[in-house]
Amino acid sequence: MVSLGWVHVFLFLVFISVGMYLAKYGDSKGIEAIVCFFMICVAGLRHGYIDTRAYRIGFETLEPSDIFSKNFIFYGESKGKGFSVLSALIKVVTENSQVFLFIISFVIVGCLFWGIMNNVPDIMLGAWLFITTGCFLDTMNGIRQYLVVAFLFLFVPKLIVKKKLVTYIALILILSTIHVSALVFIPIYFIANKRAWSKFTGMLIIFCAIIYLFFDMGVNYILVNMLEGSVYETDYGQMLLDANTSVNIIRIFVTAVPIALAFMSREIKR
Repeated sequence: MVSLGWVHVFLFLVFISVGMYLAKYGDSKGIEAIVCFFMICVAGLRHGYIDTRAYRIGFETLEPSDIFSKNFIFYGESKGKGFSVLSALIKVVTENSQVFLFIISFVIVGCLFWGIMNNVPDIMLGAWLFITTGCFLDTMNGIRQYLVVAFLFLFVPKLIVKKKLVTYIALILILSTIHVSALVFIPIYFIANKRAWSKFTGMLIIFCAIIYLFFDMGVNYILVNMLEGSVYETDYGQMLLDANTSVNIIRIFVTAVPIALAFMSREIKR
């Protein structure tokens, strides 16, 4: 488990390494690689943090021969089947669950960081936010979700801009075998291609706000059924269905801040 002390050690090592690199080479071409390497190490060396322990146990008990069988591929439980296949492929190479986490960390943090480097106007600000918000620390807590997010963040912006719909849909369908929530990004393709801050944008914001306000009045049940099917039996399902833990009106105001800032700079962004 990565404690707050380890985070400080990580930041100290990044600071020293970047300083030594600048002192020797005088440019910043390799700084991104240094920062990304340390984040991969910190995330990949976690071992007992909340769901991380469950992922390790699942990997240790997994039998590749069972996963690669015809019965599992065609008739096995569909939820997370892609992740099971990926885990089995890694276990063919190593049976060490810590190595498994490190490989997953390399993929997730690497894709997220590379996506930041390619999609944000200010690389240093993007890297700083990625580090200080602690996003990379949580990657091993929700591996399936973060695998989907990492690949989407790396590939989706270019696919939308270049209007590669077939490739986009194929990617979403593949990622949905890792976590079914990836399917939410199918309609996002058509939304993202609309003109920004048009009447459609305003209607979409109002629609989402209404859904959020009435979440505990039935919307939560619909969402639970769409995303996880029999999630009622899980802790996450109960959290969504519990009015005390599902939504809070304060979150609307928090979410409104970046939306308001984006609206204020809409002419520049166009």
